[in-house]
Amino acid sequence: MKNIFITILTLSCFCMAFDAGTKSVAGGASFSSMTVGDADAVSTLSVTPSVNYFVIDNLAVGFGLSMSQVGDADATTTYDFGATYYMGSLYGGGMYNGSTAEGADGAVTFKAGYLHGLSDTFFLDCYGSYNMGLGDVSSSTMK
Repeated sequence: MKNIFITILTLSCFCMAFDAGTKSVAGGASFSSMTVGDADAVSTLSVTPSVNYFVIDNLAVGFGLSMSQVGDADATTTYDFGATYYMGSLYGGGMYNGSTAEGADGAVTFKAGYLHGLSDTFFLDCYGSYNMGLGDVSSSTMK
């Protein structure tokens, strides 16, 4: 019984395919406000749209923006572009992240994950990523 379950689970990973010409649009928005002690509240507003286009079957190129403003500071815009290859429900890819902020160095992010179809158009995305800073930024993060 255990072998049958593993076989069905493995085969389900290879049943999704994304055809050339397919487009996907994603994004989000967030607002937060934080107060520390008796100081005034600091609010953060972020908007993050992104688009992907499948140039060939299962290979998508994408572009994203993130616009945010913290308190009274100037708004910051970051951008990313890269590619992702899909193998059924599994995928992997990389992207370059940059910023319009003065003196900001870029970063490279590698991401791999699993898409679980909730319907024909909605997917649950379970992933892990590694972000490596470029230039003077020597930090890296793994999620």
